[in-house]
Amino acid sequence: MSIPRTTPALVAASLLLSMPTLAGDIVIEATGTLVTANASGSSPFAGDAVGDAVVVRLEVNVPGTDVAPGQFTNYTIDSAASFVQIGATTDGVVSGQVGIQNDFPVADGIRCFGAPMAGGGALTLEVGESSGTLFTSTDITTQLGTWGPSTWSSFNFGIFGGGSFLEFSLPTITISIPTIGTNYCGPAPTNSSGGPATITASGSASVAMNALTLRASGLPTQSFGYFLASRSSGFVVGPGGSQGNLCLGGSVGRFDTMIQNSGAAGEFEIPVDLNAIPQPNGPVAAMPGETWYFQAWFRDANPSVTSNFTDGLEILME
Repeated sequence: MSIPRTTPALVAASLLLSMPTLAGDIVIEATGTLVTANASGSSPFAGDAVGDAVVVRLEVNVPGTDVAPGQFTNYTIDSAASFVQIGATTDGVVSGQVGIQNDFPVADGIRCFGAPMAGGGALTLEVGESSGTLFTSTDITTQLGTWGPSTWSSFNFGIFGGGSFLEFSLPTITISIPTIGTNYCGPAPTNSSGGPATITASGSASVAMNALTLRASGLPTQSFGYFLASRSSGFVVGPGGSQGNLCLGGSVGRFDTMIQNSGAAGEFEIPVDLNAIPQPNGPVAAMPGETWYFQAWFRDANPSVTSNFTDGLEILME
């Protein structure tokens, strides 16, 4: 692939597309310790003891279902990506919902009551913040962050039922967007922002779901760019006079109909149609089991006006 030194597509402001809203899954992770260990003999956690570390990972599908618009929204748990780990023992969460509460009736909180576990019993994760100032919305995609035990004025956290009573301590909770794929060919060369640019993906690598989002960050502000895709990795230093490295090989497709601007934050993202990934001879559909490689290319002036690249991202399609 030959990267020209200047590309009209990268400077054509008239083709700028607006930033998409987040879509796909969100991860809620709660960590604590086991404070009451009374598991049934058939429970996978029967051998765990007080003081063991606890990790609860719940991946939920968005958008959710409003119970009380603006005040309470339920999100369905993705059982394939949700689990509880106590010490070295892990058990899956079979089903259930997580509710985000915003000042309803007078407090904010996260509610998951009685989500069945594969090994018996059910997970309960209920935390409340009494002032009602924690969340500004029940849209979980806008309520990302980490909150420690001192945040919560009330809690109920453990695995109960089926002969088990496993109580966990006050949790630290993080709400985040899950990342997908493996970065390689990095760090990228420093750009005019003062650091390297990087590429990440969120949503899902499932071809059937078709909910993959690519994101480039660490870019110069107000810089135009777009993403590239290939079925092969590679490494070319300074292609076409660029200040960066091309990390793709073989046939390289360009998302040049989806040009973005990094804005004041120095980042941009696009949704990827996995049924029509750009390639030189026309768009192609990704297939489960295929590995695809992605990278972002953007304008830069460091010190000369040319272009630069993020690192690469390898994604195994499901």
